[in-house]
Amino acid sequence: MEKLLAFLRFLNEKIGFKFEVNNFDHRLKLQKYVFISKFLGMNFKKYTYSIYLRGPYSRSLADDYYHLEPNLISDEEYEKYLSGFKKEKFVEVVNGKDERWLEITATLLSVYKDYKRIFKGDELEKRIIETTTSIKSTASIREIKSIFEELKKYGLIKI
Repeated sequence: MEKLLAFLRFLNEKIGFKFEVNNFDHRLKLQKYVFISKFLGMNFKKYTYSIYLRGPYSRSLADDYYHLEPNLISDEEYEKYLSGFKKEKFVEVVNGKDERWLEITATLLSVYKDYKRIFKGDELEKRIIETTTSIKSTASIREIKSIFEELKKYGLIKI
């Protein structure tokens, strides 16, 4: 719980995201922020994800954010919970991105994580795009490919 609180303080400080549990868009964004942060060294092992309509979702994360105690850690000590996390890269990747981008990104990363052990090179890329297009049927293949290329540029996907 302390790690989640530290991450929330980081999000507020670095990208101006002040989490409100009663706001659906905030809960969706937090789900995706936590998922993406795991690809950048944030140690959120306790949160396992499954794919749902709006992309990767963690029931255990939802349980935690509904039971947060905001004053559990002080502002001064939150940084120690972010050890190993590539904070600047995370901000570069997600700052200013909307819910749709976060959903597609998290879905691409989830598919990539599952497929990178099975496929390589062009076949890996093809399978990631096809599967993500199937899961995110409201997104165009052009939009998915564009975000895929962005994630490769950031080094989150390595083909």
